[in-house]
Amino acid sequence: MKRLLGAAVAALLLGLAPPAHATWTIGPNLDLGTRSIDNGDDVTRVELPASVGGLRVGFPLGTQHAAILFDTGLSATSGGGARTNQSSLVGSLQWAFSPRSELTPYANGGLGVRYVAFHTDQSFSAATFTYGVGFGLRQKWGDSASVRAEIRYDQITQGEDGGVVVTPGGHELGIRFGFDLWVK
Repeated sequence: MKRLLGAAVAALLLGLAPPAHATWTIGPNLDLGTRSIDNGDDVTRVELPASVGGLRVGFPLGTQHAAILFDTGLSATSGGGARTNQSSLVGSLQWAFSPRSELTPYANGGLGVRYVAFHTDQSFSAATFTYGVGFGLRQKWGDSASVRAEIRYDQITQGEDGGVVVTPGGHELGIRFGFDLWVK
């Protein structure tokens, strides 16, 4: 299963390059949500930039309706003798239902990889896969920017290092806010 997901991520990232004349977008994400871990625990999180999504880069796919998006994230925290590093890359396909409108609903779905490393007196690290869907609204600001709000559901696989659970599997339900600058 992990090899299949890895192959799908590679195909998405390598096979859908935008044409050279395409416009592109770039902008940050702010996430607010809850993570339900498979063992029954819940974690509420607020992230800026988000660990999955911190910076979004998008490319139109020959139509104003469809775009490919790459959400990236990088975070590092430390305290009490412990240190955690996280990075992520999620590719998704987005469909805008009425792209010429000032306010348009959209839907997207994607998959990607997260990497987490935890350091105390020992070090553990693991890569996990994530896949999910989102539904939102985008409001244009003139001809070169937009703001967006999205409800998301993401599933995350468990990541282990030598039998130690580094990232427990579970799902996230949350709201993602962001703005995008449109570059030509």
